[in-house]
Formats: sequence, C-alpha cells, structure tokens
Amino acid sequence: GVLMETWYGFIDYARFVTVTPVLKKAITEHLAQAGLCDTGRLKILSEEMQDYLLHEKLRQLAKTGLAYYAIVLSPQLYAKLSADSPSLLTRRINLGYTGAGMEVQCFESVRSAGAWLKIKTNVQQGLANA
Repeated sequence: GVLMETWYGFIDYARFVTVTPVLKKAITEHLAQAGLCDTGRLKILSEEMQDYLLHEKLRQLAKTGLAYYAIVLSPQLYAKLSADSPSLLTRRINLGYTGAGMEVQCFESVRSAGAWLKIKTNVQQGLANA
C-alpha cells in the first residue's frame, strides 16, 4: 500500500519532525511499500524543514523498508531545486551494501506523484509475482 501525508497552512519545524516516528510506525504496521508526502499546500517550507525532509527524514524512512517515496513541492520550490540542486529531485537512498534502499522523486502535483507511485508499485508487484 501507499501511505500519504498532507501538509497545509503554516507549521513550524518542531511539529514537522514529530510526524516522522508516527509515519515510521504506520509503514511498519501496514507493510507499506510506498509513501507520498504532499507539502505543496504549505504556506512556508523553511530551509530547515527542507533540509530535514530531503535528507534526515528520507534516511529514516528508507530504514523501514519503504521502497518508493514521492514528495510534492510547491511549484516555486520545485523550480528553485531544479535550478539549484537538481540531484535532490530524483535519487536513491542506499542502505549500505545490502542493495536495499528507497527511490525518491519530487513532483509539482499530487496527480503526477500518484502516477509515478502507481507505476513503481505495479512494477514491484509484477517482479514479486514472477
């Protein structure tokens, strides 16, 4: 399954990071293979929150066994990262030499993020059934 978290309005860093342990528990309990984080409706995604989301949170989620994670960003932030740090928009979080890891992709809309996750999870399911 896919777990989705949606952020909107105003939120501070302390509240933003408190969701990660809850999300990790839900991933483990529901055996989720994919996640979608929609930050596109946040009024402000501070530099500190961006750094946490794109680095620390991804490492923590990868350790749960999550295979795919889509992040929806505001069009402005997506454009900024595309210009300044394009390697952050599509990458793989590797977990040592085991071959385990998580594919991460950033998007400008929930629709495109959902389509990517659908393709990825269908491919994964097809491999498991082969």
